[in-house]
Amino acid sequence: MMIKKKHFMINEFISPIATISLNFPYVIRSRFIYSIAHLSHQANQVKEEGWVDNFPIDKEVYFEAANKYGQPWKEYKKLKLLLEKIANRKYCTDTGDYRHSYNHRFSRRIELGHTSFVTRIDNGNNGISYGFGSQEPLMLKDIIPLLKNQHELCLQTFTQYQALVNTQSLEINEINKKYLESNNLNIET
Repeated sequence: MMIKKKHFMINEFISPIATISLNFPYVIRSRFIYSIAHLSHQANQVKEEGWVDNFPIDKEVYFEAANKYGQPWKEYKKLKLLLEKIANRKYCTDTGDYRHSYNHRFSRRIELGHTSFVTRIDNGNNGISYGFGSQEPLMLKDIIPLLKNQHELCLQTFTQYQALVNTQSLEINEINKKYLESNNLNIET
């Protein structure tokens, strides 16, 4: 009876929370990238005369866009280094590439169960073969330290993100103030 209760508890409560938690570092990283790219592009338009608006459409905003538009801001360099640690290759390896396999195939189970009994392997010029075996479930004792690390990285990233946004805001405010003064416009704040 105890095994049945454990199985129920894992399937009902632990696995759904673990699934969301294992996926979220990638989601958070992607949202930071999207926001940084957009905000930096807008700030650059104000900062640089003759700015050309060649920003990609939303569904094509990736890390390259954040790099391109964030690069002029010194705060972005540290922010980029932090972003590169969120959901990085080590995290993907340590979780068995959970996010990708969960969304595109069959992911490893949490605490109970085996997956990937048959895998298709490309042997290059030697053709295709099939591997037989299985993947052990991800254990909470292994997942929790990984997620704690990702959480800490996300907090550090948010702090550096705030620094970037604050710098951009100050720069825009200063430019606008100079514009208003040069045109003899006095607006009370």
